[in-house]
Amino acid sequence: LYSGMWTPYKSRSIGDMLGRAVVLLDAWEFRRLANIRQTSFLYMVNPASNNTRLEHSIGAGYLAGEIGQSVGLGEEDVAHLRLAGLSHDLGHSFWSHVGEDLIKELTGKDHKTITLEKLERLRDLIEQQQFDYGLVRSILDGSHPYSPIVSGSVISADKLDYLSRDSHHTSGRQGFDIDRLLAFLRFKDGKYAVDHHALDALEGTAMAYLRNYIGDYLAEDAMLIGEGMLRALFNAIMEQHIEPDQMVEWDDTEPMGVIRYSDNHTAQRIYETFFGTRDVRPVRPIVVAQIKHD
Repeated sequence: LYSGMWTPYKSRSIGDMLGRAVVLLDAWEFRRLANIRQTSFLYMVNPASNNTRLEHSIGAGYLAGEIGQSVGLGEEDVAHLRLAGLSHDLGHSFWSHVGEDLIKELTGKDHKTITLEKLERLRDLIEQQQFDYGLVRSILDGSHPYSPIVSGSVISADKLDYLSRDSHHTSGRQGFDIDRLLAFLRFKDGKYAVDHHALDALEGTAMAYLRNYIGDYLAEDAMLIGEGMLRALFNAIMEQHIEPDQMVEWDDTEPMGVIRYSDNHTAQRIYETFFGTRDVRPVRPIVVAQIKHD
């Protein structure tokens, strides 16, 4: 499952990257992430963009541990940061950010809430590996001083892995010096920051994040495809009376099947527009026409 995963870091095994947290990868909650594309429908316009939420989670777990070591935290704190980084996307919906708003609208739960619910299901396994469940949960719910190391800031493990990994898969250019940045990260008096000697590296990271976000998540063609597929899915689930809590457990494959085999005319028409033709012309004119028509 992991042997073909590209890693922007030193060549090493997944076990070396994650330590004892690697055992949790056997849990279904993590294996589900292997079937969720990180950049949703961007692969429709950039076929190289096929990296998954699982790959990103492994990378974020590794980087969280590396940051912990770089700022001088103890071995157990580093181990807990690895697990928190690995777990930070457990609540991501199918189709990544495209499906997130629909799940929130239907269930009233955001990504973080669902992540914590799924983490609770893994509590026994986590504690069996000698982790402090309460510490991991507090890092993920944002209440711990270590929380910004894992996610939420431009210098978090989440953002740094996203930048490295998505840059590789979409353009092949990283655009920032991650090694220099890691060397100048600091954690002092409960605050996570960058040393002033590396403000240029921080600026480069922020600019790279902005470029990647605009180029990937705000790519017009991919957004239009996502909008069309959400419309198709909404029509399909309304007819099939699918429970929202069931959808929380989906990966990318389930909604595609629901749409494909739906009796709803709109859902079928949108699906055929994107996936049922051998026409290799650029998809944007087709998408725009379809969405405007509906």
